[in-house]
Amino acid sequence: MARRRKELGLGQVELANCVGTSQYTISAIETGEQGQSKFVSAISVALGIPLPHVMIEDEYDQRWIEVGRVLRHRSRKLFMKYLDLFETEAGENEPDS
Repeated sequence: MARRRKELGLGQVELANCVGTSQYTISAIETGEQGQSKFVSAISVALGIPLPHVMIEDEYDQRWIEVGRVLRHRSRKLFMKYLDLFETEAGENEPDS
């Protein structure tokens, strides 16, 4: 990630501001100090690189993931509204145990 960030001429602070986190978090992710982070997906999108270690089942999964990224990037409020709706619908349609 650090190499791509530098290729794009971005500093850690700029990337952090772009994805809504701190420079410390960017540094920790780049050095491997923090392996898991909710910001890895947003960083990958911002840098135009594939997500690390993510297995995608098929074309529909890939499209679903990309639509979610685009929507979240364009309108976080709308993204959260649809996410709540989908989670509610999925919960209501689960088979009884």
